[in-house]
Amino acid sequence: MSFYCLDFDGVLCNSIKECLLCGVNAYYNKSYRYLNEIDRQLAEFFYAHRYLVRPAEEMLLIFKGYDMGMSSISLQEFDMMKTENKNEIKQFADPFYSQRELLKKDLPFWLSLNALYPQTQSFINAKNPFYVVSNKDYDSIKVIASHFGYESLIVNIYSRELALNKRDLFSIFFEKEHVNPINQRIVFVDDQEAHLLTLTGLGIELCHADWGYNKGTDSQNIKTISDLSEIVK
Repeated sequence: MSFYCLDFDGVLCNSIKECLLCGVNAYYNKSYRYLNEIDRQLAEFFYAHRYLVRPAEEMLLIFKGYDMGMSSISLQEFDMMKTENKNEIKQFADPFYSQRELLKKDLPFWLSLNALYPQTQSFINAKNPFYVVSNKDYDSIKVIASHFGYESLIVNIYSRELALNKRDLFSIFFEKEHVNPINQRIVFVDDQEAHLLTLTGLGIELCHADWGYNKGTDSQNIKTISDLSEIVK
């Protein structure tokens, strides 16, 4: 038996437009309703650097970098900015998620900002049960999954309410689901190499989704896949 564990944003759901709108409104104290209200250069800068973000509150750093006049942000620069802005990052969580809740009041519009990746369709159509292990909030995962018709396939959700890093989330997963990677096949798919690398040594099959926000991995411990159905055995 295999246990399929999937990240949400960047694997199942492309929420980059929703994140942009929530992030801009939270950071700049705006009440934009539509994406075309956002400065085009700011939007392009955000899209180019979304891959650096792990928990959503780190989006603050993309906007800070833009306001500082940075033409681009490297991973090393982003990590340095995280260290320098720890308190601001924590404080950004509340306004960001408040903006998400405001958008959800117009549920059809909010859902229109989230897309299902076509690379997941074969896996979902085959009715494979799976777990979600994600930094996204529980309610958003449930609502989006219901909208796209795969909520019944989700066995359980391990989300940001439980922990903010994947290694801690998997510790909870192992305990709650009574699974052991020593004698059971556990597969995890994420689009962030950094997330996957934190899980090396746990006995999990690590797969990088090359359709997400992050392209490619150089690690020999991670398998790159181009369609979610590739994990099925």
